[in-house]
Amino acid sequence: MGTIFILGNGFDIQCGLESRYSDFFRWCGLTYPWYKQAASIDPKNEQVFDTFYRVAAEKPEFTVWDLYFLIHSERIKSDFWCDVESEISDSIKMDYWKDLLAEINYFFANHSWRNTNSEWRVKKWYCAGLLMRKYFPDDFSQAPRIYVNRSRVISKKELILVLRKELTIFEDRFALYLSSEVDRTKNEYPGKQRLMLEQLVDSTVREKPFYAFSFNYTDTLDLLEGNILLSQNVHGSLKTHPIFGISSKSNDNEDYNQFSKSNRRLENDMPVISRLVQDRDKDFHVIFYGLSLNEADYDYYKIILDSVKKNTIFFCYSNYGGVNRKQDSINSAKKMIEKVTDWDFYEQVEREKIKIVEVISPFLQDKV
Repeated sequence: MGTIFILGNGFDIQCGLESRYSDFFRWCGLTYPWYKQAASIDPKNEQVFDTFYRVAAEKPEFTVWDLYFLIHSERIKSDFWCDVESEISDSIKMDYWKDLLAEINYFFANHSWRNTNSEWRVKKWYCAGLLMRKYFPDDFSQAPRIYVNRSRVISKKELILVLRKELTIFEDRFALYLSSEVDRTKNEYPGKQRLMLEQLVDSTVREKPFYAFSFNYTDTLDLLEGNILLSQNVHGSLKTHPIFGISSKSNDNEDYNQFSKSNRRLENDMPVISRLVQDRDKDFHVIFYGLSLNEADYDYYKIILDSVKKNTIFFCYSNYGGVNRKQDSINSAKKMIEKVTDWDFYEQVEREKIKIVEVISPFLQDKV
């Protein structure tokens, strides 16, 4: 027997970290004046947005992904929230970058834009201009308005390498923010982790040894109830490098495989998941907590659940904000289970292989 904790950002939030995407973007607004200005400007107001764009484009911290999120994520204007990985995935699925590359190369060949309507200018002109200014300066002195009479062709490979570089810059800035949060809470965070894990055990099952797969970038305790807690950060850590990305299974565009989190784990020589749990003969109880169970991580949920033969899978949730979150937990658990296994979700509930369990946080946060 044994217990595997699968921990997501909701766990860190309950332990006192302000680690939501909205917290990060709000920090960007407080730390970088160009970001604060961007958050208050509607890109459709081209005259004003153009001024912001030209200032921000000179900043090394500003990436094409920031610009893409600001243009395409409406909620970032009101509450600073944006699902970063879903936006990255959507941009690839809808061939945004393929279309952008075609427009850039058209401009190089013809010294004019093929599309000039207002909607296109807002959605692609600014991203094209930023990439051209930062990475193809030989052809543009003040891209995309002033050009040198010289043609060239940017390859798909060149563009993808640039997009990866830009994502790394974005991740570095996120790591800088999260490190400041860990430092801010260093006197209380470890103790809250211990209390939260103990509460999870009290609400579900207590079977040793304990393991933890963390989808966070922070360190997990190494001792729980006097027993060793072996843990692994699935997507990197603040000590290595946090990675954002897409699901390899849901990605149909092989050109963008290097954006999949599975490929990036391989690139970064991260320990394989099976290495954490060495004893293949064990049956493990699995406790999910603090995860949205989104499709970007289905690959890993499947690998973990394949090790569970006859023990129980607990999907744990905490109510907050005066709202009962049980149905949300049921819906996300059902969707994931029926996608990555051949089980019928409700049948497994009746067999008590799957349980939906409320966990009352000892220090409940109002927002998650």
